[in-house]
Amino acid sequence: MEEQLKTSVGDQKKGVYTEDAIWFCTLLGGPIAAGFMFAENFRILNMPARRKRTWWIILPEAFLFSLFSIRFDLELGIFYFLNTIVTFFIFHLLIGKEVDDYLMAGGRMISRWLAFLVLVEGILGSTLIYFITEYFYVNMQGWFFNGKF
Repeated sequence: MEEQLKTSVGDQKKGVYTEDAIWFCTLLGGPIAAGFMFAENFRILNMPARRKRTWWIILPEAFLFSLFSIRFDLELGIFYFLNTIVTFFIFHLLIGKEVDDYLMAGGRMISRWLAFLVLVEGILGSTLIYFITEYFYVNMQGWFFNGKF
């Protein structure tokens, strides 16, 4: 007899993000999109501790990507490409089997349009983080050192 995955009534209408949606949205939307998708998958699969840890890892990662991009004058897309490769392997290590089991048990997956909206959210969030990081990087010296720069 197969075990049914326990989901709340509100989560039965939602679904999980599949591997294809996660890597595509991570490539274009950056770590914010990846973090949101991982957190939602953890919520649907009833893993609250991992969901909380996801945000504690993703937000500093997004700021570090922006800082390295500004400091070393690199394109942010290079970091997003590397982040996509790492996210692909993390997905398979952490929740790949659980997502497959959920889908085989009759669970739903998120539509492509909702994944696209997460991609847009990731682009907007990453852009905001980039500009905040650039502001602090440029103006931080004036806060701590007297004199003209």
